[in-house]
Amino acid sequence: IAAVGKVYAGRASSSPVVDLFITLLSMGMDGYKRLLKDRSELRVDFQTRLANVASKYGERTLECPNNTVSFGVTLDHLVNQGTRSNDDDDEAAYLQSVSKQVSYFGAMLFNRCVSGTRVVPRGQSKVMSGQEFVGFGSS
Repeated sequence: IAAVGKVYAGRASSSPVVDLFITLLSMGMDGYKRLLKDRSELRVDFQTRLANVASKYGERTLECPNNTVSFGVTLDHLVNQGTRSNDDDDEAAYLQSVSKQVSYFGAMLFNRCVSGTRVVPRGQSKVMSGQEFVGFGSS
């Protein structure tokens, strides 16, 4: 079970639900409300600090005003930009190369049991039942 848990970190387990249940019971309603208030106040500080770190590496945070839980950061400078021509075939090959490198980064996070992250390569999409899903196959 431990070996499977290392490969599938955080999946197919009731442990997180049991931990949450015990935590909520021990906190009580007042503790839970205080936690929500603290989280709301700390969110702004975290968002500012994350933007500063992203900027330091030439990236930017993604603005998602209706999502108060998740944060996004571009990975434009993660890969070697190299030289590109305006040729459509070269552009397609470049985007495919970038997509592979960004996916590799997501795989490295997964292999190191980093949970809660999602890496979405640009330009990758999949059509299922006539519907196009942009960013499908993120790692």
